[in-house]
Amino acid sequence: MDRVHQVDQTVLEIVSRAETTISRPLNEQAVVDNSTIANWIMTFSEFYLAYHMVAAGNVQLLLMDRSLSSTRNNLMYDTSRKRRWKSDCAICDLEIDGLPFDMNEIELARHRILNDALGIPTPRGDYLRYSVIYLLQKSGKAMTPDQTCSSLGIREDDRVGRVKRYLARSVQEELLEESAGSYSINPKYTNSWDRTKKLVLTIGQRLFEERVENPMKIEKCGKAQWLTTRDLALLTLFTIHMLVEACWAKHCLLIGVTKDTIASDFRSHLIPVCVNSGIWKANAERARY
Repeated sequence: MDRVHQVDQTVLEIVSRAETTISRPLNEQAVVDNSTIANWIMTFSEFYLAYHMVAAGNVQLLLMDRSLSSTRNNLMYDTSRKRRWKSDCAICDLEIDGLPFDMNEIELARHRILNDALGIPTPRGDYLRYSVIYLLQKSGKAMTPDQTCSSLGIREDDRVGRVKRYLARSVQEELLEESAGSYSINPKYTNSWDRTKKLVLTIGQRLFEERVENPMKIEKCGKAQWLTTRDLALLTLFTIHMLVEACWAKHCLLIGVTKDTIASDFRSHLIPVCVNSGIWKANAERARY
């Protein structure tokens, strides 16, 4: 109980907003009552299990009891404070295959939903920068700004100017390398997505499959460190991207279902459609219900 404040970032934020004072400290019961650790672990476990079901089996339809778009949007917001990653996340600089999983890899994994056939991510708005980086990461070769824009179908002068600024900024952040006016992915990040998936599976296996004394504690840089709620938020976001990728590869239809207590659409519409399409099998007696 006395370790809750180390893993639940909501407690730290409550304190930082001065909602507790010296005369009225946050006692252990209040900490537990306000704790969201269990909710974060449960959310991560749902997507972790869903990914394993799709990746390892022959799943044609996967229904999840939540709004998938809202969940992802909320996770993007919850993990958007880049300056907090290093101080609040145990996975930041955690060694994967002998190399630290750094802030650049976290940033790349936060936005990584790729599908060339669907044109995702679209090279505009907030996703323009990541479209450029993912293009260079996938091609594995150096490109000039003009070649990059041509590959992404960018012709407008203002968007071309943004691409050039993003390229220069990414070089400063060591995501990209520049030589003779051409840009290429930093070799360190060529396989960053594979490293991200290995990180998720390693932490997930520790939390849900291994029998260890304290699964929320991991070793980093020779020291024991607690996984925090911010870690779980990032891991859940990465797992959603892994799940979407697996569903595309396995031709699995992923649906998030949200309803209130009086909704009848699931019983009256979705179930009959699935039964008639042969997705679900049902005998005549059970079909009436």
